[in-house]
Amino acid sequence: MSLRICSILCLIAVLVSRSDAVEPVTSKRPVLGVAGVLYEFSTNNDTGVLVTNVIPGFPATNLWEVKGKPDGQKFKLVPDQDVIVEIDKIAIKNFHQLREYLRSLTQTKPEVPIVIVPKVGGERKQYFTQLVVTP
Repeated sequence: MSLRICSILCLIAVLVSRSDAVEPVTSKRPVLGVAGVLYEFSTNNDTGVLVTNVIPGFPATNLWEVKGKPDGQKFKLVPDQDVIVEIDKIAIKNFHQLREYLRSLTQTKPEVPIVIVPKVGGERKQYFTQLVVTP
């Protein structure tokens, strides 16, 4: 009996140690690191990526900062309200597209166009943001 329990505990330890490398299939709010800060996103019915929240421990003011043109006024993305539908002229329909685009970056892009729509009604607005490639 104790050998069986020991085997189960060893299996759990192996699975836990590998969990960092494996992405959970059932994850509803994938975690993404951008510019050294972690964010949560969820897919908005395949119509874009909803900014859901920052990871607990990071203040909400650390959300992506976007700039308007031509005045350069800065705005923060609003959790549970802003939906990203396009980045760098690439349509973003779900989180996986956003993640793959960000993973494909090989260098920092200082001024990338980003299109955001409100979750409930409202018009598309284009802003600009910096995408930072971190080691």
